[in-house]
Amino acid sequence: MFTFLLPSSNCQTANESNIAVILPESGKYADRGEDMKASIILATEKNLEKLKQPIQLTYFDNYSLPDSADNIALRIALDPDFIGIIAGYPSSCAYQTMIISEQSQIPYLIVSSSADSLTNRRLDYTFRLAPLSGDYNDGLVSWAATNAREGSLISVLHDGEIHSLSAVSDIRSDLQKRWRGKVEFSQYEKGQEIFDNLIVAQDKLKPDIIWLIGSTSDASRFLKQCRRKDWSPMAFVFGTIKMVNNRIISLSDGAADFVFGPSVWSADEPYPLIDDFSDSYFEKTGELPGYHAAESFAGVEVLASALSKCESYTRENLRRQLAATNIITVFGKVRFDNFRSFRNQNRSQSVCVQLLDDKWQSVWPRELAKSRYVYPAPDWRERKRTNNVDNTNPLLYIM
Repeated sequence: MFTFLLPSSNCQTANESNIAVILPESGKYADRGEDMKASIILATEKNLEKLKQPIQLTYFDNYSLPDSADNIALRIALDPDFIGIIAGYPSSCAYQTMIISEQSQIPYLIVSSSADSLTNRRLDYTFRLAPLSGDYNDGLVSWAATNAREGSLISVLHDGEIHSLSAVSDIRSDLQKRWRGKVEFSQYEKGQEIFDNLIVAQDKLKPDIIWLIGSTSDASRFLKQCRRKDWSPMAFVFGTIKMVNNRIISLSDGAADFVFGPSVWSADEPYPLIDDFSDSYFEKTGELPGYHAAESFAGVEVLASALSKCESYTRENLRRQLAATNIITVFGKVRFDNFRSFRNQNRSQSVCVQLLDDKWQSVWPRELAKSRYVYPAPDWRERKRTNNVDNTNPLLYIM
């Protein structure tokens, strides 16, 4: 357990209230926990130090295990010095904390877990900033439904793995609701080395969009083989957030250029102080922030806003002020609404990104996009390759 004590000229440790921060600092999700903790500490320095009343953050390691999260949350709930809990990851751990939060009536702000089961119920003390996992693809599906030709074909290629099948189910549902064209689903084998037959089959189908769901390494091999055969649709799309990474840039040797993908958050969105956050995070960690870091930073912004409106630090005061949240953060607008079957759930807007100039850049929706999308993608012979390139101007291909 690590305690971060905020400096204050008039603070007295014995009388200070506590906020518990529960993160996976070890175990399977330790890397994610480190990113989130770095962001929370950074946000604390920039936001909580401005409060008139001092507050103390106390960090707990859930070891990436639900049982540990349950035990920690129970200890916190029974300690009157703690007025709230923040963070929570992964979803299995957040779920256990949510149960304790509701039973013990201690406010709990989930910043990064996305399972629908967390807010798909009656809630009074649990609030979630992170978007629903089922909404991750909204920005990408919106782009596809708006820009692909009506009546054309979207071909979804997947590796048949459990996580991929879940993504396939989500995409099937999303496209049925918003897409007025045809959809074909095809499966390839995970780790497949040669995609000749799959490429020939896709050439016969002639889809406008190839929607890839699988591993980064498989996607890079498929794209490079499509380039070698000089075949491509109007656009390639990555169907999961995990595929939108920088590793694909080096693995694909340029074959992933102009690929579209989904993103919960992008560092080039037009929110106040987002550049300052990105620069500060990079200075602190040596890495660019991902969406988990952005959610964690925004969680402290929400917490600071709620605490600043509390006449005194009590659990009930904090709950009321969290419920009244309506602010703009580095993660976008945060307000906890009741919609569909969800309660105290923030409606975050996901975006569509495209790999342009070796960077994932937001391109849709227009009001959040810094860059203009390129569609259709340039022909293989007109775009950059590994060693021999034609330096064509991608602006010529912008619609």
